Amino acid sequence: MVDHNPEKLSALAVIVIWAAIATFGPFKFGSTDTVKMTKPLKYALGFLTFYFVTGALANTFTPPVWGSTNETWSPINMMFPTFFLTTSISFFFIVRAPAVPVWTLQTLLFMVLYNARNDIHYVTGIGCPDGPLSFVYVDAPIVFTVLSIVLWQYFAVLPKNGASLF
Repeated sequence: MVDHNPEKLSALAVIVIWAAIATFGPFKFGSTDTVKMTKPLKYALGFLTFYFVTGALANTFTPPVWGSTNETWSPINMMFPTFFLTTSISFFFIVRAPAVPVWTLQTLLFMVLYNARNDIHYVTGIGCPDGPLSFVYVDAPIVFTVLSIVLWQYFAVLPKNGASLF
């Protein structure tokens, strides 16, 4: 039996960390103020868009590899592509915009923090029924690179009146 309490605690930790950043960070929580999109942020989101579309399409057009019952098959083979393709469309519009509302970046920050939390579970095997996942060695470098760029932009670059360093 897998102990899922570490997953629940790490999910709460992400919510608390994100809420602290969104509340006490450089921007007011849920602000409708806009910030200019910088090149590094656009490139990071553009790559994440490509990565999500590739993953969703690969999942859609290859034979299902996970789940032998509807309860396990559906979330992976049906909901996964829906989430990633919908997110990719959102990223596409964000990348194309010269400026976006702060709340858009706060939403993105939460998603990337949560993905980083998932990768920590994948690499340690904590909460994974079959132990560590080998997929994490592809996913984690992408997720943690994008997280680093988003955090750097959010705290160091964007508060300076949305001015870009590039």
